[in-house]
Amino acid sequence: MTDVQPIPVYRPTFLTDGGEFRGSLIESPANIFYQKVNASRATLNRLQFQWRSVSDNLLLSPTVMLRMKLRITCPQIWTQLLSYVSVHGCPQTKAALANADVYTDAEGGGAGTGREGFVPCLVFADGDAFSSVCSSANLIFNGTSISLNRQNRFWRDWLKTQVACEDAARIYKACGGSYDKFDQRPVVVGTVANDGTAMAGRAVGITQDSGISERSKNLYAMSTTGKVVASSATGLAGASVAREIQISFPIPLPPFNPWRGHSLPASCPYKSCPLAIPHLSAGGLDFLMEDFEKGFLRRLGSVTAAATNAAGAQANGQISLNTNRGAVSMEIVEGETYVELKYFRLSHSRSLKESYRFSIWQAQTFLGEMPPTVANTSKGHEVYGDICCMTPIGKDHITQTSQAVSTISSDKSNKQWKIQFDTLNLAQIPSFLLISCPKLGDSYTMEPDSGYLANADGAANRVSARIPNCARNLSRNLYIKQIRIIVNSARGAIEKSVDVDTGFIDAERLWQMTRENCNSKYFVDGGFRAWRDYGCAILLSSPQFCPGLQACDGVAYPVQIQIEMEVENRAVDVSALSIVAGVAAGAGENVGSFAGLGNKRVHRLQPDFIRAQAQCTAFYQKVVLATTETSASVNAMNYPLSSAERLLNAAGSRF
Repeated sequence: MTDVQPIPVYRPTFLTDGGEFRGSLIESPANIFYQKVNASRATLNRLQFQWRSVSDNLLLSPTVMLRMKLRITCPQIWTQLLSYVSVHGCPQTKAALANADVYTDAEGGGAGTGREGFVPCLVFADGDAFSSVCSSANLIFNGTSISLNRQNRFWRDWLKTQVACEDAARIYKACGGSYDKFDQRPVVVGTVANDGTAMAGRAVGITQDSGISERSKNLYAMSTTGKVVASSATGLAGASVAREIQISFPIPLPPFNPWRGHSLPASCPYKSCPLAIPHLSAGGLDFLMEDFEKGFLRRLGSVTAAATNAAGAQANGQISLNTNRGAVSMEIVEGETYVELKYFRLSHSRSLKESYRFSIWQAQTFLGEMPPTVANTSKGHEVYGDICCMTPIGKDHITQTSQAVSTISSDKSNKQWKIQFDTLNLAQIPSFLLISCPKLGDSYTMEPDSGYLANADGAANRVSARIPNCARNLSRNLYIKQIRIIVNSARGAIEKSVDVDTGFIDAERLWQMTRENCNSKYFVDGGFRAWRDYGCAILLSSPQFCPGLQACDGVAYPVQIQIEMEVENRAVDVSALSIVAGVAAGAGENVGSFAGLGNKRVHRLQPDFIRAQAQCTAFYQKVVLATTETSASVNAMNYPLSSAERLLNAAGSRF
């Protein structure tokens, strides 16, 4: 006991030889080949595929690609220039052109009055756009079903916790891309008098969110030829105004791995998935989609207002004049939807084992209360235009309705919603819980904003509260101000704090707990502010939400989880697509007054009116896929509680 412990000695690397040469050999496959599996069914609501392996003794790459072509019709001028300059104001064609000639006339309409451009700003949805509209995905592995249900409710929030923005931009370059970065910057530009001798004035603006800008470029870059093709959309049928876009999507169903080769957090289940898949003899894929047409792509721009007819309906205008008020539409190109599988044939010196056991993961999603469809002040909902949403909460003292000032009140009266989930009965403690209130898919629209709707008496009426597309079609979450999680009727670690007024302390604690389970670049742009106001999602591990049970995931221990929370809408931002008013009340981009904020002719705050439903997803990461050449089975780790306690006690006594 009295012996002096040795002092550790560290040797700098520059005082070492760095290791001597060691020879190595690299094994290579005998053959590499691809299998193309055409879809047996391909619609905007469902995709189906079935296949059999072409041979035995093959290894399948875990990166399996789904490829298809979409024919997109945009009733606005959509060119490479406008996909790069994705803000209003860039001049387009000169005079009125027939819709069929808008892209083919080299003179751009010849002489005539110039037309200020109102850009469509078509973009992929952020992150993984395909999974975010996929309500159900199912893989048949040698007769065994592996599925992810309600994927569209949790995937976007979970993806952001697992994959950094830069990696998401690379992985989903052809079906999504970069997240919103909330990195707008103020800019000022000097204007010079006509004689060039004096400063005439200053123009003040704000830059576009770089994430939105990148996705706008990505979408247009996926055009297969750059040439327009005949459209089948209503009012434009036969006109060459549509473009075919190539879509490539890495399938995320385990044991497939769409994120292989990228940096992932320790909590990510894909880190344990196989690097190559043996014995996939017979396979099938089935995808069910919801709101694909308005959720996969997003229309953030607007058009110049057009006159209505006697019935109050919008008259079809010309694309070149930016007065065509048709919706952006899409369809799947027939015969161009398939799954691509990559196989490796092993060398003659290797053979596969008879059976394998791989780690996969599963998820179970529970939904909270549906939002009201009519105004309900007790739940913070009001009707804005054609949808019922939560009223936004700003950061200023009052709401200014004058044209020259833009502030939104921070008053929370009648702007909060208390949500309580039905008791979650689970057979095991989940590895992680993901809780969020994401915007519902049916909130998005491909229609132009500032549209006309009809009153009950049939008279034409402009609904001035119509939400601009630049806010309505962004992915946003409600802010979870406070949350309480009770496991097995006992007080847990997630409780409301004494800071019941602002909720700041609770949110900060949840932010820190979530970051422990996320990638190192989770909300690196915007940080806590952006997470709280726009993308609030809570990811908790089992030691965080049920520390007192002395049990963990993988143990046979049924639990009942109760979740109560209070949410608000704090999504108030400044957008480069919402900075100026139209030339007249109800004309142009930012029409009239809406949502009680007044008709603004200045750089204005742009609130988002969120219609959302709370969700809680339980992730189980200790699931085993056992496979042979002709069969497969899925089983969860289910260790006896008594054995787990004995092992935990023994480990505690050793250390």
